Amino acid sequence: MKFKTLTALSLAALSLVACKKDEDDSTSSNSGNETTWVDNNSASLSSRITYINEPITFSGKRSSGSSYLPESTPASTPPTNCSTGCTNSITGTQSGWLNVNNGQYVCITSTANFSGGINMNGGTLSVCGTVSLNSLNINNGAVVIVNDGADFAVSGQLNINNGGSFVNYSDITLGGLNNNENLENYGSMVISGNFHNNSQGSFVNNCGVTVGGDFHQNGQLDLFGYMDVAGEVFFNTANGTNNLNAGSLIECNDLTINDEIYALGASYSAISVADYTKINSQGDLFGNLDLCDANGIEINNGSAESTVTYCEAYIPASGSCNPGF
Repeated sequence: MKFKTLTALSLAALSLVACKKDEDDSTSSNSGNETTWVDNNSASLSSRITYINEPITFSGKRSSGSSYLPESTPASTPPTNCSTGCTNSITGTQSGWLNVNNGQYVCITSTANFSGGINMNGGTLSVCGTVSLNSLNINNGAVVIVNDGADFAVSGQLNINNGGSFVNYSDITLGGLNNNENLENYGSMVISGNFHNNSQGSFVNNCGVTVGGDFHQNGQLDLFGYMDVAGEVFFNTANGTNNLNAGSLIECNDLTINDEIYALGASYSAISVADYTKINSQGDLFGNLDLCDANGIEINNGSAESTVTYCEAYIPASGSCNPGF
């Protein structure tokens, strides 16, 4: 009789639980002697929540005023203020030839206006002011840093040799560029002539580069931003790899591919060709790459992974570093 009474009570309790569930779409959990009811009714939950649709602003700098893209590499040499650690400081208006040697740290301050030529035989040159040069040679492990806001122009050739390094954070103009060592761009470079990234050269582009002539890629390339080449882009047999990182974009008139190109990242990168595309037998395409020739690929003797598309990708704009595609 006692067993029957307990059974009846249990059935009654289960009926109450079932009624409660039907009434407010709740669930229960037992912990010891306590029962906790969990309300899963979407209508009642929504009435307790206030939704706010407002943009979130993140504070802090990604760099000292320069543009770093979401997927980019930190600079080998950070920007400077042209006032700390200088063994020699240039102020006011000066012209002529400047020789920077091993052990020297020369600063061209924000108030300076220097014109002429510079030979980097070692040491470090940090630029914050106005510099107008006929030519610039970087040798013997020398480092040149063009800081954000500097007005920097070389009418002739910029040559980076023998362990030299050129790191740009500003908007600069060059007559031509010949890289045999380390070149990093975190700002904007406008090159009126040809750009050679030679077999010993490493080029990291985190923002925008405009080339009035041709771009010859023979070394290490890590592209995170944008390149606009008025002439032809040559991907030759590189002493390194051709890495186009997610969201990067190359626009050119003509394209010749003689080497492997790797599109890295979950989202697409793109190469846009206005006129003529030639892919030779060693021209292999990998990853999320979109190749778009306005009038079709003229010669294609290479290969492409199934992920490679043709005039299908969307590349979002990222300010001055990439106009989007």
